[in-house]
Amino acid sequence: MTQRRGFKRALSFICALCLMFSMLGSGPLAAIAEGLEGAEATAGQIPLQDEANPAAEEARSAGSEEAEGGATATSLDDDAEPEGTDASEAVEEMQADEGVDTASDSDEGSDGAITEDDEAPVAVTGAPVLRAPALRAGAPKVVDAKITNFEIQSLSYSTLTSVFYNDTFYLAMDWDASHLGPTIHEGDYFDITLPGNMRFPAGTTARDFDLKDGDGNVIATAHVDPGPRDIGGTLRVTFTDNVESKYDVKGTIYLAAKFERSLITTGQSNTFSITINSDVAGSSQTTDIGVIVTGPKVLVDEHVGKWGEAVDGDPNVAEWVVRINHAKATLTNAVFSDTLGSSGESYIPGSFRLQRVEFDPYGNVVTATNVPDDELASMLSFSADGSSFTIDFGTIEGQQYYLRYRSTYTPTTTLRNAATISSNEVNKTFRGRYISADSGGTGGGSLASRIKIIKVDEDDVTTVLADAVFKVTAPDGSTFTLTTGPDGTVTSDILTQGSYQVEEIQAPGGYEIIPGESSFTMEVTPAGGAIRRVKNRKASTIEISVKKVWDDADNQDGIRPASVTVRLLADGADTGQTAVLSEANGWTASFSDLDEYKDGRKVAYTVEELEVEGYATTVTGDAATGYTITNVHEPELVSVEGSKTWDDDGDRDGARPASIYIRLLADGAEVAGRIATEASGWRWSFGDLPKYRDGREISYTVVEDAVPGYTPEYSGFDVTNTHAPGKTSVSVSKAWDDA
Repeated sequence: MTQRRGFKRALSFICALCLMFSMLGSGPLAAIAEGLEGAEATAGQIPLQDEANPAAEEARSAGSEEAEGGATATSLDDDAEPEGTDASEAVEEMQADEGVDTASDSDEGSDGAITEDDEAPVAVTGAPVLRAPALRAGAPKVVDAKITNFEIQSLSYSTLTSVFYNDTFYLAMDWDASHLGPTIHEGDYFDITLPGNMRFPAGTTARDFDLKDGDGNVIATAHVDPGPRDIGGTLRVTFTDNVESKYDVKGTIYLAAKFERSLITTGQSNTFSITINSDVAGSSQTTDIGVIVTGPKVLVDEHVGKWGEAVDGDPNVAEWVVRINHAKATLTNAVFSDTLGSSGESYIPGSFRLQRVEFDPYGNVVTATNVPDDELASMLSFSADGSSFTIDFGTIEGQQYYLRYRSTYTPTTTLRNAATISSNEVNKTFRGRYISADSGGTGGGSLASRIKIIKVDEDDVTTVLADAVFKVTAPDGSTFTLTTGPDGTVTSDILTQGSYQVEEIQAPGGYEIIPGESSFTMEVTPAGGAIRRVKNRKASTIEISVKKVWDDADNQDGIRPASVTVRLLADGADTGQTAVLSEANGWTASFSDLDEYKDGRKVAYTVEELEVEGYATTVTGDAATGYTITNVHEPELVSVEGSKTWDDDGDRDGARPASIYIRLLADGAEVAGRIATEASGWRWSFGDLPKYRDGREISYTVVEDAVPGYTPEYSGFDVTNTHAPGKTSVSVSKAWDDA
């Protein structure tokens, strides 16, 4: 055994030297390499079975005309593979002795599967087969997954024991790779050979779909490669980077399918098989299930029958098929009607096709003649919203009809409708429903030696949040930060065992840290890590109103500005937001969509007004009730004083009154009055008079009530009253006594 191993190592060493010198193109060993290459050219290069792509291998072995260039490829079976693969083993043993990773890992169940990152092996006549070592340690490999449950389910995901031969259903599978621990990596895969007596047409079976974990992360992608005529085929599950460092990896698959009618027997149980990794020795597993396939029945006295079908390439449309008058009855005043109710969907007018047919006893069309479109149009009418229609047949004398039409459809919902044939003789309603098939599945696992944080919205956990920053304190006291990415997650590097203290130090934009949820402990063990979903509260927003009150005697002085600017402060700091208040907006405004909290604390919002000249400003109120800004301006005041002067010769005639009444006029209108007397010194005054009205200076004047016998004369606010004393004549006669 020792000699054999030594020989292997020597041979491997020589091959390596040959390869090296052939690349250098000189030296005696280069000639040896050329000789070996010549031997290969003589024998011809024949590819081995492509274990990584069984579908491609099947095409080659069948001499597929679809091969590139139309050439037919030839393959060797495992039994036909030349002896001498010990050379490959020798290379791997030598690499193992030298600490070099190899591409094949039998413990992982790869069984030497060839991947796109490996060199294609060649078989050489008379020479050992050399398999190239892996170009990278992480080359994709086959995953030795197991099928733990296999059943057929309805489109509402209930287990079925019998299925109508023409129905669409789900192949439901539970798969499990938990026994592999955290050794599954991005690009690793497993294949499932689908039942050969089922069909997987494109209109029914999604060609590609995702397997997601409970948080919506794609753990693996699935690709369906159906066989000829969509019968059988393979399903490949390829893991994404979300599987990295996870153990206990397992999940489910549900795949929409139909029976291949030519390969089933109705009225009895049929067996359906799936095989996982059928081309990988030691990893292959076949699982069977039996289900009764029911067939059509002879129709008895059917006046209307209906069902829904998928439309290839358009998941937003459903096709409806109706049999009318299979009973061959005579129907007078016959009207066919259909309604989608309050589903919100509508019929598609241009999709209607009506045929006069002959049905067999099972309802299958034997012969058919199309009803011309113009004739159908004259019979067909729709409701205003397109959710119902009628076809007026008039009198049907035993004629059978076959009707197809389409409606809009919301994928994965159940669409119900009611089709009715009414006549003088019968009134029959058939209630149908349609639900589309939606292939999919799940996948998940626990984290190994890492911590993973998932940041989500408090109110909607399906909304993931990027840019949340966490401070992590390791058991030794060292710290590092983790920031969530666009998918709302962040995963640490491999960590040592222990307790890690995690604290959220920055919430994503538009969100706030929730007190009590931002600090926690995560335990990491060599076998497992920890996952924590952390919620952020959407920064609740508030609206702050502000209004202006003017206390300036209704702008008496005319200095009120056309507008004022109010600035919003948050915790005393300027937010950069301003509002302009003016007469146009009623001197009111609001600051909207303001974050109520910041870093877990309630924000204190205040407002301040840019200075308004000539006014004193006071602010009252709060953020909850709104702020009122009052601007006060004291109008400028003036006083008026005057006095009375009597020009009446000291009241010689005694005509002077005891008092007079002085009226004060503002812009010609009386606003006040005063009584003046000798006791007041014949003086008067008017104080605290507004100087302006509507921005214009007021013209004050005084006027005296008329004083009989006097004429007033005004000088400013002084009044002089003039009275001319009365005169009389005296007759005088002279008497002389002078004898």
